[in-house]
Amino acid sequence: MTFSRIEKAVTRLQAVWLVHAERITGPRRDAGMETLEKLILGAVVLGVAVTFGTVFKSTSTSLMNRFTAAVGL
Repeated sequence: MTFSRIEKAVTRLQAVWLVHAERITGPRRDAGMETLEKLILGAVVLGVAVTFGTVFKSTSTSLMNRFTAAVGL
């Protein structure tokens, strides 16, 4: 049995569609959003740290020294 060019094209289109549908509905569909959420959270944490250091006019070394003393490490 030989396939014509049209049948091959239809088969290829169906395969591509199935792969696309699996990406949309599969278990990894939100993996990209999780990465984006982590990046946003990291930017927020960094912004809060910079703001905290600016408001209290502290350097990271002095903040770490205070934290270490408070925790008792």
